[in-house]
Amino acid sequence: MWVRRCLFFAWVALALGRAFYLMTLPPTPPVLPAPLAQAAATGQLSWVVGEVVSVTRHGPHSVRFVFQVQARVHGPRLDGVQTFQPAVKVWLSWSHTDPQGPMASWGPRAGERWLLPLRWQTNRPSPTEGGFDAQRWMQQQELAALAWVAGGAAQPWGARRLGSGVSLMQALRQEVRDRIASVVVQPRLAGLVAALCMGDQNAIDPADWTIFRRTGVAHLVSISGLHVTLLAVWLAAWADRAMRVWRWRGQPWALYAPAPMVAQWVALAVAGLYAWFSGWGLPAQRTVWMLLATAFLRQLAWHWPPHALWLGLVASVACFDPLALSQPGFWLSYVAVGVLYTVQIGPIEHPLRRWLAETLQVQWRLSLALMPLCLWFYQGVSLAGLWVNLWAIPWVTWVVTPLALMGMWFEPLWTLAGWAVGWLLMGLDWVAQSPWALAEAISPPLGVVIWATISAMLAIQPGPWAFRAWCGGLVWPLLWWS
Repeated sequence: MWVRRCLFFAWVALALGRAFYLMTLPPTPPVLPAPLAQAAATGQLSWVVGEVVSVTRHGPHSVRFVFQVQARVHGPRLDGVQTFQPAVKVWLSWSHTDPQGPMASWGPRAGERWLLPLRWQTNRPSPTEGGFDAQRWMQQQELAALAWVAGGAAQPWGARRLGSGVSLMQALRQEVRDRIASVVVQPRLAGLVAALCMGDQNAIDPADWTIFRRTGVAHLVSISGLHVTLLAVWLAAWADRAMRVWRWRGQPWALYAPAPMVAQWVALAVAGLYAWFSGWGLPAQRTVWMLLATAFLRQLAWHWPPHALWLGLVASVACFDPLALSQPGFWLSYVAVGVLYTVQIGPIEHPLRRWLAETLQVQWRLSLALMPLCLWFYQGVSLAGLWVNLWAIPWVTWVVTPLALMGMWFEPLWTLAGWAVGWLLMGLDWVAQSPWALAEAISPPLGVVIWATISAMLAIQPGPWAFRAWCGGLVWPLLWWS
């Protein structure tokens, strides 16, 4: 027993140590092949053939997307093909004058192959202190360069669509987003419905992100573990019920496996597919790994304590995707899961009172535990989020998200989802206008953040009230850090 524990904690330490070491290294995004790098250095026009491998992002004057360059040609006639193995990804910008104009009909879409004339951006973006690190982002997205389609607002001469590619999932995501935009007329509401349905956070208006940050509900407008679990639970319940009905009707193949086990693996498969469809973000990954670990532990009849399962998931992500530890969402997501393990509710018979007690306990514990990390990453803490989440979480979880998901099978439900999102934004707009909604402060040193996070985690653990209050009091002065 002790040997297994020592090996487990040694693996966790090695995985985290390797991840932290890789994070200290300077960002090294992929580089362009030699012919394209030479053209970028000399400012020459490059004719390339490739595939659109991301959902297109329409702005007021341009459309942007990830383009996987597969080959270089000498001109628009596709002569002198020079294939690249492996293909390299670049971030493209294609200028236009009107997002609803002619380009909307002939412009690029995810999953299509195109012949394009490109001009390259020679200088790499520099990281900004306390802001968006463009170099780290390019490294995480495996982008080799930034470029734009030559030709201005009109369709460039010679640029043309060559057919369909192999990015079927991205093509499906593009189709769903376009269908949402056609049903929900207002772009602001359509962007939020698309974010909750398929994880397209880039469709959200930039001004709305300020509102979400001030009200502390930014976690609700992304595909979080709650949304993935909700869909998985729905279909698991359907699978369990179907297996029992088929067994009652005498279907022999329904006797090969217990209904709960079938429902468990159906939930895992659905969670994996939906997480992949929604962009494979960190919260969705965390949910899939948790469901997978729980399924295997149940299958093997092993009983792991919650802290061991939590550490194992953190170490697994550090092994397979060490750069994920450099993203704020990783720490906020996994600290939030650790907080959920500490919630213990006494026996309450009335279901409504029990739900209210659980909601209040979870909310104040999350607000206290995540405060140091929010100050470190975002230089601010939403004071309004403590009570806004009490009504925003149920509204998004039980009204908006189900309507957005079921709209993929019955499109009129997206109209109701847009109406529900409108009511949500109306309340958030009113709260965000208050000057006390957000408490901003200078980001404290990393050592102070670690000390405050440990104090917050001790304050939410079961134990004597005097000790917990003392630990909690060590966290609040961070709001006045200067």
